[in-house]
Amino acid sequence: MLARSFQPGGKISINLKDINNVMDTAHVVDTPLPLTAELLEIMTALKAWGHSEEDHCALVRYYEKLAGVEVGGKGAQKDV
Repeated sequence: MLARSFQPGGKISINLKDINNVMDTAHVVDTPLPLTAELLEIMTALKAWGHSEEDHCALVRYYEKLAGVEVGGKGAQKDV
Protein backbone atom coordinates (compact mmCIF):
# COMPACT_ATOMS: atom_id res chain seq x y z
CA MET A 1 0.00 0.00 0.00
CA LEU A 2 2.70 2.45 0.95
CA ALA A 3 4.60 1.71 -2.26
CA ARG A 4 1.37 2.27 -4.26
CA SER A 5 1.75 -1.17 -5.84
CA PHE A 6 -1.58 -2.78 -6.60
CA GLN A 7 -0.33 -5.55 -8.87
CA PRO A 8 -2.68 -8.52 -8.52
CA GLY A 9 -1.81 -11.13 -5.94
CA GLY A 10 -5.31 -11.59 -4.57
CA LYS A 11 -7.53 -9.65 -6.97
CA ILE A 12 -10.59 -7.71 -5.81
CA SER A 13 -12.67 -9.55 -8.45
CA ILE A 14 -11.84 -12.94 -6.89
CA ASN A 15 -12.39 -11.64 -3.34
CA LEU A 16 -15.71 -10.13 -4.43
CA LYS A 17 -16.87 -13.46 -5.88
CA ASP A 18 -15.93 -15.25 -2.65
CA ILE A 19 -17.63 -12.69 -0.41
CA ASN A 20 -20.80 -12.89 -2.52
CA ASN A 21 -20.77 -16.68 -1.96
CA VAL A 22 -20.29 -16.16 1.78
CA MET A 23 -23.20 -13.71 1.94
CA ASP A 24 -25.44 -16.02 -0.11
CA THR A 25 -24.70 -18.87 2.30
CA ALA A 26 -25.23 -16.64 5.33
CA HIS A 27 -28.66 -15.66 4.02
CA VAL A 28 -29.61 -19.31 3.49
CA VAL A 29 -28.74 -20.20 7.09
CA ASP A 30 -30.10 -16.93 8.53
CA THR A 31 -26.78 -15.76 9.88
CA PRO A 32 -26.11 -12.03 10.05
CA LEU A 33 -22.66 -10.95 8.87
CA PRO A 34 -22.74 -7.15 9.12
CA LEU A 35 -19.00 -6.59 8.74
CA THR A 36 -18.79 -8.95 5.77
CA ALA A 37 -21.73 -7.11 4.21
CA GLU A 38 -19.82 -3.84 4.62
CA LEU A 39 -16.75 -5.38 2.99
CA LEU A 40 -18.96 -6.52 0.11
CA GLU A 41 -20.13 -2.92 -0.38
CA ILE A 42 -16.55 -1.59 -0.26
CA MET A 43 -15.38 -4.10 -2.85
CA THR A 44 -18.42 -3.37 -5.02
CA ALA A 45 -17.50 0.33 -4.93
CA LEU A 46 -13.91 -0.50 -5.90
CA LYS A 47 -15.20 -2.57 -8.82
CA ALA A 48 -17.42 0.34 -9.93
CA TRP A 49 -14.38 2.63 -9.79
CA GLY A 50 -12.40 0.30 -12.05
CA HIS A 51 -10.17 -1.40 -9.46
CA SER A 52 -11.49 -4.98 -9.64
CA GLU A 53 -8.33 -6.38 -11.22
CA GLU A 54 -6.05 -4.89 -8.59
CA ASP A 55 -4.73 -6.61 -5.49
CA HIS A 56 -6.97 -6.60 -2.42
CA CYS A 57 -4.60 -4.10 -0.81
CA ALA A 58 -6.41 -1.63 -3.11
CA LEU A 59 -8.95 -1.51 -0.28
CA VAL A 60 -6.91 1.48 0.85
CA ARG A 61 -8.24 3.34 -2.23
CA TYR A 62 -11.75 3.23 -0.76
CA TYR A 63 -10.66 4.91 2.47
CA GLU A 64 -8.45 7.35 0.60
CA LYS A 65 -11.46 8.46 -1.44
CA LEU A 66 -13.55 8.91 1.70
CA ALA A 67 -10.84 10.86 3.50
CA GLY A 68 -9.52 12.80 0.49
CA VAL A 69 -5.94 11.68 1.13
CA GLU A 70 -3.39 9.35 -0.45
CA VAL A 71 -1.43 6.89 1.65
CA GLY A 72 2.26 6.46 0.89
CA GLY A 73 3.52 7.12 -2.58
CA LYS A 74 6.59 8.95 -3.74
CA GLY A 75 8.23 10.90 -0.97
CA ALA A 76 6.09 9.39 1.79
CA GLN A 77 7.69 9.20 5.19
CA LYS A 78 7.93 5.85 6.92
CA ASP A 79 7.27 5.36 10.62
CA VAL A 80 10.42 4.21 12.39
